[in-house]
Amino acid sequence: MDQRSRPAQAAAPGAGAASDARVTALAGLLALRQVGQDTFAGSSGGEGLYGGPQRRYGGELLAQALCAAQRTVTAQADDDARPVHSLHAYFIRPAHPARDVEYRVRRVRDGRSFSVRSVEGWQDDALAFVLDASFQRPETGFVHDTPAPAVPPPEALPGEQARFEAARRADPGRFAAWPAGWHAERGPFETRTVEDLWGTAVQPPHMHTWVRLRAPVDDPALHPAIAAYFSDDPVMDNALLPHVGRFHDGRLTTASLDHAMWFHGPVDLRAWHLFAQDSPVASGARCRTRGLLFDRACNRVASVAQESLMRVRN
Repeated sequence: MDQRSRPAQAAAPGAGAASDARVTALAGLLALRQVGQDTFAGSSGGEGLYGGPQRRYGGELLAQALCAAQRTVTAQADDDARPVHSLHAYFIRPAHPARDVEYRVRRVRDGRSFSVRSVEGWQDDALAFVLDASFQRPETGFVHDTPAPAVPPPEALPGEQARFEAARRADPGRFAAWPAGWHAERGPFETRTVEDLWGTAVQPPHMHTWVRLRAPVDDPALHPAIAAYFSDDPVMDNALLPHVGRFHDGRLTTASLDHAMWFHGPVDLRAWHLFAQDSPVASGARCRTRGLLFDRACNRVASVAQESLMRVRN
């Protein structure tokens, strides 16, 4: 991360202003309804925020299942709060956005320092998703880390909407089917990517994306789930870059197969974070992708790994 990105963080977007509707919708997705003992229901708000009309966005399932698990981790004392430190999930079948997913939490273990939960996401009497998560009482110990990437700070980069519109003007035919302002309407996050990925050329399988919420979410307990929600969206793009570029036509079928995430420190996406991603290998119609999330002080706060389906249709 470029040392120029180290100055004090600017005020969070939308501070002191009305909440962005997309951020409000995200917070609503994470406000699960309790429907039984350690059982919670999560809606998608119609078509969800990313998934479209046919299936839920995978990050939505990740975030909701993590919130369900966290709600069953109760502190034994005032100093015993246990934030999540890792999660491992499998996407088993698509979940439809028009119907609730029921998250059934099993309390695997509550030890002196760690709590482990297993979550099953059910829809229409079918198992759609499973997640295991571990929570730890904060402790101190040895510390080391590899350096953050040296990249320009977000203030030095154009917004993704500006890049999209420039690419649209340069090649209107390629974007004829895309509505004006498409990128500005997507999701609750503001992003600025170091690499310009709107061109037609293939590129190496790596990218660096600055991300923050469009408006504040003030509950710090929600931010790990918000980070999990975001992480499923861009990480697969890396595997597409050396083959078809960032965006593809109907020749490809893509879907998240599994997802793992480790939390190394506090995450607060009211401020800019850098998500550095790459794809080290693709084979067998599957691709492996990974990402590292850094705060503005160059501290690694989370790591992500995912395997995805990347099938070419004849």
